[in-house]
Amino acid sequence: MRCVLLLTLLLVCSPNWAQIKTSDIDRSFGIWLSAQANYKFNKKWIFSIEKQYRLKDSLTSFDRLLIEIEASYNLLKQFELGLGSRYLWLNDDIGELKEFEHHVRFHLYISHKTRVGSLSLRNRFKYQQQNEIGKSRLYGDYTSRNYRWKSLIKYEIRNWRLDPEIATEFFYHSQLGQLSGLLGFKYRLMLGTRYRISKNRQIKFRLITEKELQIFNPQRNNFVEVKYSFPFKNRYL
Repeated sequence: MRCVLLLTLLLVCSPNWAQIKTSDIDRSFGIWLSAQANYKFNKKWIFSIEKQYRLKDSLTSFDRLLIEIEASYNLLKQFELGLGSRYLWLNDDIGELKEFEHHVRFHLYISHKTRVGSLSLRNRFKYQQQNEIGKSRLYGDYTSRNYRWKSLIKYEIRNWRLDPEIATEFFYHSQLGQLSGLLGFKYRLMLGTRYRISKNRQIKFRLITEKELQIFNPQRNNFVEVKYSFPFKNRYL
């Protein structure tokens, strides 16, 4: 148990968050607004559907709209498996050709969660791949793959609804035709809380900052996320 706690603390605190180089490309901040419905089929299976709307460039530009469905399976008491699919409408405003694109993404993950006193710990490994709809390799559409590791620590305060949590996520991006090495790495830091409206309804607030780990003009993004989650009752089926 102590090894899990130390590993999670190490992964959460490992990046140097205060370091911002003058060569960073800072696209200012954006906002993510989403709603998620969850349906608990039984003690093992949970199904969810989420819709999310994102703005970027200091809330002046549309970034993307997405719809995601996911199924998670409680493998053991502390382990969980999940798979899902996401459909995206993307605003591609980089480069000579600027257009709205349609993409589809699939993902798989395995996570481990445990408790140490008032701390809740979760580590997750996630694989995802994404393609643009309507384009082939002949027109430059190559499968985009990401390997992600996320570590989260949540501190639960007795008789308090706003339990703080902090998380770190590391990304490795792989795509045919792109350079590998450090150019494929990115990290993301998340600091937030969840407000429980009732037993199964909650609103999550998070501050998110992410940065590419590359030498030349690394891009840095900052976001505010607001997410409402609620149960999907049997009577709706």
